[in-house]
Amino acid sequence: MDGSILTVSIVESEDLNCVSTEGGTKQSPTIILSIEGQKIESWPKEQVDENHFIWDHNYTFDIEHGQEDLQVIAVNKDSFATNEIIGMTTVSLNDLEDQMIKEGLY
Repeated sequence: MDGSILTVSIVESEDLNCVSTEGGTKQSPTIILSIEGQKIESWPKEQVDENHFIWDHNYTFDIEHGQEDLQVIAVNKDSFATNEIIGMTTVSLNDLEDQMIKEGLY
């Protein structure tokens, strides 16, 4: 994976609970992608209903060493209080070594 390019697509989220536990107010869902010191924050393009959001964004990362996993974190972004983590996962680059397109739910 040395010297590779990783393209990540955020398509949509379903059943994403975006009600803050601090007061029960609606927040702004944000997906944070990070790998090898690179970090991208992404906001949805559209809200279908209370817990269903459409992102439809593509992001590219330059992979220098290929030793780290891609970190994916979903947070309720709040400008007045602490951001709440509502979901998190990692994607191993070892699973992507064949350089084929992977479609999956994370």
